[in-house]
Amino acid sequence: PDIGLLARAFSVLRLICGGSREVYDFFKMYALDRSVDVKVRSLAVTGLSAFRDISLFEDLLREGNDDISWSVFNSMSLLCETLMDEAEAGRTEEEAIFTYAPDREDKVILEVRVLLGKMTAHFEEYAGKIKAAFLNAMLSVNHREFIIYVMKALTSGNAELVERTLYLLRTNVIRLRDPDKLFRNLIGLSMDTDRHNGLVV
Repeated sequence: PDIGLLARAFSVLRLICGGSREVYDFFKMYALDRSVDVKVRSLAVTGLSAFRDISLFEDLLREGNDDISWSVFNSMSLLCETLMDEAEAGRTEEEAIFTYAPDREDKVILEVRVLLGKMTAHFEEYAGKIKAAFLNAMLSVNHREFIIYVMKALTSGNAELVERTLYLLRTNVIRLRDPDKLFRNLIGLSMDTDRHNGLVV
């Protein structure tokens, strides 16, 4: 199949038809069908980010397929960033004073946190690209173990993973919640390259 054309078509469906049960069933069918090209399945998994339902994600992650795992974590990030942005837009000025209000958190955010907590046991098994996507998903839900796994990545000795992680932090700095502890940890790090030291600064 023409993956580029399919990617555009799936993206349009995700962005325009997020409330459609038929579109959800369409994405679900392709996401779960192991006889389908994994690239198409990955597009379908990403499409599921338009829906407030993560019930398929754990089984998909347990397949142990790198492409599918990356798409699941990416889908979580897309979904949760949207939910967080919607929640932020709905807060009053008075509510905005407080950084965290657990009683007002979206149920889906909590479900994603729980699932990510289960997947921490597999962090060391993931390739660098998957680890970065996992960290991005953690960041998107303000996961309490986010800093722990960021530091694991930054002290891994894997230059590619360090680069991905620093890039993730740099491009998502406005999404960091209560970043002081992370910044203190970063300042204490000694990077292997001037470029990485520059990114930390």
